[in-house]
Amino acid sequence: MLTTQQFADLCDTTKKTILYYDRIGLLKPVMLSNNSRKYEIKQVLHFQKIVLLKSFGFSLDEIKEIIQSNDFNQIFNNRKQKLEQQQEKLSQKLRLVQKYLHNLKNKQFLINPKVKTVGPYRYYAIRRVGRYVDINRFDQELSKLINDTKFKRIYFTIFHTLTYAPDQCDMTVAALIEEKDPKQYPQTEIKLVPKQKVVSYAHVGSYRYLSYVWQFLGKFVQDKKFCPNPDYPDREFYRIGGLVEKNEDKLVTELQVPIK
Repeated sequence: MLTTQQFADLCDTTKKTILYYDRIGLLKPVMLSNNSRKYEIKQVLHFQKIVLLKSFGFSLDEIKEIIQSNDFNQIFNNRKQKLEQQQEKLSQKLRLVQKYLHNLKNKQFLINPKVKTVGPYRYYAIRRVGRYVDINRFDQELSKLINDTKFKRIYFTIFHTLTYAPDQCDMTVAALIEEKDPKQYPQTEIKLVPKQKVVSYAHVGSYRYLSYVWQFLGKFVQDKKFCPNPDYPDREFYRIGGLVEKNEDKLVTELQVPIK
C-alpha cells in the first residue's frame, strides 16, 4: 500500500492534486483509516487514464462520467467531432486575421469595403424603436406579419438614428420582396429603394461587435471623401442571418452606406 505522498510521487503529480481528486470522487483511495489514505500501485494506471483524457480537453466532470461508462469508442467519437468543430472555428478566425493583415498592408484599413450599385428593390417594413439587441426579435415579429415563418426572405435594418444608440434606436425592420405582385399585409408597408450607389462591406461572424465594424466603415467613407446620401440612412442586410443560422461564426451581414 502507498501513502498519498508516495502515490503522488509515482504519478508525477502533487499530493494536493491527489487529495482533490479524492474529494470530487474521481480517484478514491482503496483504504481510509484514521485520516490516512492508502492507494494501490495499479491505481497509477487509473491516474494516467485521467491525464490522457485531460489531454484531449475533457473536463474533470466529463472524465468522471467517462470512467464510469468506460465506452471509449463513443467517447472518442464525440471528442473527434468537437475537435473538428473547434478546428473549423480556428480556421475561420485565422482566415479573418489574414484578411485583416492583408487589408492593413495594402489598403491601410482594417476592412476593405467596395462601392457598388444596388436597386431598385421593394421591401416590407415596420418601424420600431428599441435596442440593437432587439433587432432579431423585431425580425421575428415582421416574419409573422408577412407569413414568412420559415425565414426564406432576406431581412435588413435601416437605421434612422444617425448616432451610435445601442439602447434606443429608431429603425425600420425590413424584408426584401422578390415577387412582382407582392401581397399587402396588415400592419406593414411596402416601400421602394431606387437604384443607388452604396459603400458595402460583408462582415462574417458575430453580431456582438458589429457596431465596432461600423466605425471602421464610417472612417473608410470619411477618409475616401465619399458623400453619404442624406435621403437614405445606413442599413445592414442579414445575408445569412440569425433567424436561420445559429452558429454565429457563420453569420454574414452586409453593411451599406448609401452615397451620392
